[in-house]
Amino acid sequence: MILKGKEYALIKNRRPGDLVYIGIETSNACNLNCIYCYTNAGKAKNNELSLIERKDVIKQSIKLGAAVMFVAGAGEPLLDKHIFDQIEFAYINKLTTILYTNGIKITNEIAKFLFDHDVTPIVKLESLNPEIHDELTGTIGSYYKTQEGLERLLQIGYGKIESNTTRIGLTSLYTKKNLHTLLDLKKMCCKRNIFFTADIISFTGRAEMHIDELFVSLNDVLNIQKLLGKESSCINGEGCVYWKYGMTIKIDGEADFCVGGNTKTIGNIRKIQIDHLLLMKNDQYPYIHGIHTCSLKDKHLLHHGK
Repeated sequence: MILKGKEYALIKNRRPGDLVYIGIETSNACNLNCIYCYTNAGKAKNNELSLIERKDVIKQSIKLGAAVMFVAGAGEPLLDKHIFDQIEFAYINKLTTILYTNGIKITNEIAKFLFDHDVTPIVKLESLNPEIHDELTGTIGSYYKTQEGLERLLQIGYGKIESNTTRIGLTSLYTKKNLHTLLDLKKMCCKRNIFFTADIISFTGRAEMHIDELFVSLNDVLNIQKLLGKESSCINGEGCVYWKYGMTIKIDGEADFCVGGNTKTIGNIRKIQIDHLLLMKNDQYPYIHGIHTCSLKDKHLLHHGK
């Protein structure tokens, strides 16, 4: 089962270093207090990108060949006052949007908007055990609210398979608290035609304060992957396509290598155009013989070893 959005990228026709994925962060405001949060999300910041600035990033990215807009954080995207205008602008300009959300704010109206604007929602759910999910999100009752949002997406039409492709995903993280429950999540996703993915945690933000209670060894991750299949974008033999073909503009305008964590700062969009930022990115991280790495994985190896 393939997740809709990725096939639009046409990576096989691109060279490493080309811009296929553009990530544009939304407000730092969030309705959860996740202990693994890599941005310390909670309240909006004073210097967040305006809608005009985000539209300009989209226009510049399209000229460079971008095909997919990733929206992930800094907080909960559906709390951002510009999110629907941002999605609408991307849709009008023929960008496929992949939206990461905790699902809590999804009403029937929002579910329809996302469906009608070709958005691929990726809902964050850490376990089918409510206590484990709520502990990881730092918010009592979040499990049931997320499940309600997920159900609204499925009711509006997400989860229907066309040409082995689904329009909805679910994502989780590898932690000590939920590792033993991930297989149940995967089985649920298979039954409901939801693409499942799991990933490692970024060593930044609040997660840095909870390393010992959250992080698992690489061997433990690889062992559970044997049961799950190669779902992770960070730990597998092929590496991360986003690291190779993408760039993220953080909510304060800083350009970054990764959509899911603070890795390498390149420069600020308020001072440097996207084409120059892309050149700077590729200069900082040259692609030799197609070999590339992931700084999140590297930090994981350094902390725990194999």
